[in-house]
Amino acid sequence: MTEPDDRLFAELVVLGRHVHWSLGELLDLEHATRRRIIAELVDPDDRG
Repeated sequence: MTEPDDRLFAELVVLGRHVHWSLGELLDLEHATRRRIIAELVDPDDRG
C-alpha cells in the first residue's frame, strides 16, 4: 500500500468502528467529510 492508501484505510477503520456504515457508504464520503467526522469522534469538545 502507498501512504495515501494507508491513510484512507486508517480513516475507514476509525469510521467503521464508530458509525457502522457500509464500506461503500464510507468510500462515497468526500475526504474532507471523513476527516471532519473523525475529528469530531476523536475530540468532540474541540470545536475551535
